[in-house]
Amino acid sequence: MSGLQINTDVYEGTVKIGIAEVTGDNLALNGICGFIESFIRHQLSRNCKMHIDEMRRATTSNAQLSRSYVNYCDDLDLNNPMSTGINDPCLLNNVEHVHVSTNYVPDIMHDLLEGV
Repeated sequence: MSGLQINTDVYEGTVKIGIAEVTGDNLALNGICGFIESFIRHQLSRNCKMHIDEMRRATTSNAQLSRSYVNYCDDLDLNNPMSTGINDPCLLNNVEHVHVSTNYVPDIMHDLLEGV
């Protein structure tokens, strides 16, 4: 990471920047991250691959169904958005230390404060 060159009257030098997290409402994040922007499909979540019918009954998470770097890449290679929930690769995946399978943060405003 080489940084961003800043030249002003007050400061001259290189500033290194990075992305700590990407957050937003579910529709916006799905669009930014390359996932289907519809919640009427078999897999609703950017975070897991649980089928919608199972999700409606589940009371706990299933670690085996969590999205991972490997299964994200495998799903992307399938090029089948209706079965994988992935439309396109996310451009943010090209940023160092960022990948949609590991860098997701729920938005407290939309997920909790507006109601679960």
